[in-house]
Amino acid sequence: MNRCFQFVILVFIAPGIHSGEAAEPQMLFRWSREIDTSSIDEEEMLVLPLDSEIYGETQNSLNDIAIQNDNGDLVPFLIRKQKRKVTRESKKAWRAANVRLNPVGKNGLEIHFELDENDRAPMGLKIVTPLKNFEQRLQVFAINSDGTETPLAEDALIYDYSRYMDVRQITVRFSETSARKFRAVIDNPTTVQQSQLVEITKKLQAGSEVSSETRSMTEERPFRMDRIEFWTEVETFSQVSNAHPYEVRKKKISSFPEEGQTGIEIQTNGEPLTSFRISTSSKNFQRTATLYKVSHTEGTVEWHRQLASTQLRRFDFRELKEEHLTLRFPENRHRHFQIVIDNHESQPVEIDGIKAFGQLEELVFFAEKNQKYSLLYGDKDAEKIQLDTAALQAALGNKIQPILVTMGVPQKRDLSQIPPRSLDFRDYINNPFLIGAVVFIMIAVLARFLYSAAQQIDSASDDQETNS
Repeated sequence: MNRCFQFVILVFIAPGIHSGEAAEPQMLFRWSREIDTSSIDEEEMLVLPLDSEIYGETQNSLNDIAIQNDNGDLVPFLIRKQKRKVTRESKKAWRAANVRLNPVGKNGLEIHFELDENDRAPMGLKIVTPLKNFEQRLQVFAINSDGTETPLAEDALIYDYSRYMDVRQITVRFSETSARKFRAVIDNPTTVQQSQLVEITKKLQAGSEVSSETRSMTEERPFRMDRIEFWTEVETFSQVSNAHPYEVRKKKISSFPEEGQTGIEIQTNGEPLTSFRISTSSKNFQRTATLYKVSHTEGTVEWHRQLASTQLRRFDFRELKEEHLTLRFPENRHRHFQIVIDNHESQPVEIDGIKAFGQLEELVFFAEKNQKYSLLYGDKDAEKIQLDTAALQAALGNKIQPILVTMGVPQKRDLSQIPPRSLDFRDYINNPFLIGAVVFIMIAVLARFLYSAAQQIDSASDDQETNS
């Protein structure tokens, strides 16, 4: 038993002794591209954007990327996402003050409201209402300091068409004004609405229908308003990752009439994507679209994993112009995707094309004058190389701007002169034959131990019986 136990210990320790030997990382990268540094005449910090060719040959972790100089030394580098400063406009709303209502004529309603002392000049107003399925026209006037009125919106339309489609507009835009008091007039705030219930009366004689009468009910419904709000557009500045366009490697559009769905299979080069945008000639539609990450093995689909879901829509009717055809999702470098669009009983949306967008990643490194550099990549077994990047981080932290450089066409490297990568401790541990042998030996050791223990117990029992 002791010998077996010592053998098991030896099996685990021997690889550890081998892996403790220091070794330089072997360069088994399949591809190289020369970096153009002809534009520098002194030591500079350079930035090199990655492209689809590189993403198509590298791991998702980008561990198999390195920069090498003429001397064969590895050069420290950082990978960062390209960012740009953007200005966004968003609406800021606040409640109107001193709201008063007055009837006007037979069917009109007049609303007076004001800005508070510290309120900024508005760009429009918002009628907040809980109602669905309505259409109202209104006029908006600015009341100047001398009491005169200036029209801001003479025939504004607010509406909710939920009965037909999820379309709603309850804001009115007007030109910026210095007035502090306002008046809005709604032409007909009480509407006649037909009930969805219909009463049908039939008269029968001798089992046969003699006459039939259909009656529908109508009701007057006042236009209920919860409050009046002003709104304006404010600018915000932020640093965001650039939405860089990438070419879709392959796409296939399929129709599934029985399920009422349209499927779009997408194949990419493995870029860090964040969105797909659909091009279509269809209009006046809204459909649910779901994005899946798909795994393939020898042409068969293994599994789907949902990444995102959104409502794709395109409204184009008179003054109604609205479009949302982009499906956004967390950054992903998967190479096979599928978009499923639910059409139900409606006509399928015409899919004219697919565009992909994602992060643009860059390599940042220091380059010396009169030195040539190459980008190496493409090794499925490579692990992350630990190099000192503190100086690069400090330079970027001090807002030092790197110089943009380009690289040449990919060149396949000759790896025949490089000896195979030696196995380390993890290679031994992950070897299934070794694991099976160790498990078998441990079971044998345990069985031997239990057998010896049972023999000792039986011997002790026999001795006890002899003594008694």
